[in-house]
Amino acid sequence: MSKTYKGWNEKHGTNNNNREKQNNKGEGTMKTTKSRIAVPLMVLFVMIAAQGICLADTWHSSTIRGKVVSVDQAAREITLKDGMSNTITFAVDPKVDQFEAIAVGDRVTGHYCVAYTTEFRRPTAQEKETPFVALGERDAAFEDATPGTRVKVYRDVMSVKAVDTNVGMICLKHSKGNDLTVFNGNLLDKAKVYKTVIATYTEPLLVSIEN
Repeated sequence: MSKTYKGWNEKHGTNNNNREKQNNKGEGTMKTTKSRIAVPLMVLFVMIAAQGICLADTWHSSTIRGKVVSVDQAAREITLKDGMSNTITFAVDPKVDQFEAIAVGDRVTGHYCVAYTTEFRRPTAQEKETPFVALGERDAAFEDATPGTRVKVYRDVMSVKAVDTNVGMICLKHSKGNDLTVFNGNLLDKAKVYKTVIATYTEPLLVSIEN
């Protein structure tokens, strides 16, 4: 029998059907989207505003099945290796209880949320010199996240490896070498023209873990 570490399933049940929904409750309210994301850390991008870091208004949620590579109880972070051998580090929401029971080697299913935006263009000289940059932290303004939870924000220069218009797939390679597969039909035209994408993204936040 599988164990469920509270969070996502209290509200959504154990299955994520990836339905898309939007929350428009007034000015300043973030839209929430349940979307297909092939590989968790794929593209979680942000816009950088003059006053600081400002995430795109759309947050996404999805699910990952993977093997636990490392657990940092103090920092509430967990690193998973998915079925495509991508090694991905997640923050863990404070409401996920029994986090201390998870051990290296466990196979778990995690429900997570992320926010992103993209810029398909040539990188600047500075971006080429330092492709991966940590940009600080911001609130995880997603309805399933505990209010006040902070997530890290990064920027990376990724290259476009392949585009499949039949299934709406874009294969990217980030500066650290891993391949990331994205399903987003709205980005196909730009991906076919540009060879690079400037990706600014939050770390993914796990809101539920089960094994």
